[in-house]
Amino acid sequence: MTEKFLRKPKSFVLRPGRITQAQRNAITKYLPIYGINYKNDRLVYEDFFSKKAPVILEIGFGSGEATVIIAKNNPNINYIAVEVYPSGVGIILQKIRHHEIKNLKIIQHDATEVIKKMITNQSLSGIHIFFPDPWPKKKHHKRRLISSSFLMELEKKLLKDCYLHMVTDCQNYKEQITEEINKNKNLVIENDSE
Repeated sequence: MTEKFLRKPKSFVLRPGRITQAQRNAITKYLPIYGINYKNDRLVYEDFFSKKAPVILEIGFGSGEATVIIAKNNPNINYIAVEVYPSGVGIILQKIRHHEIKNLKIIQHDATEVIKKMITNQSLSGIHIFFPDPWPKKKHHKRRLISSSFLMELEKKLLKDCYLHMVTDCQNYKEQITEEINKNKNLVIENDSE
């Protein structure tokens, strides 16, 4: 009997060669300091942060501009930001070093695996997802990050009465996200501004 292994499409495509030498140097020099290595084991947040505080997870931070501002302005909250693209990781590491941010750690890995393997259920005070790739072509919609199963996984990681903050500028994706959230009885849309 032949076994079939179905692989879920990735919500990202890694293309080689899109990283500068400065970004590469930042990863080499600063990821061991400001990073958390991916592992198939639950994180103990206190092992990575100097003080115990609520933890917010950010998925896909791009260049990290908003991530750094949010972490800098909220020193009493600990942030874990996950990004797969090396260029974005290199950029944010430079910013963390420059601003001496102590409440922000980076994981360079696929967010879906990080969430499943590393994040303990009912341990996060919030989750941020800013502008996930909309994969606008209909044939690529299967690559979109937000799905019913992904939302169920995220919901398990949140503490009671905490939040999931998502932003998109793609109307079609917004409609899909709204539909998926409405299927989940434990998630409520509080602000659906245009």
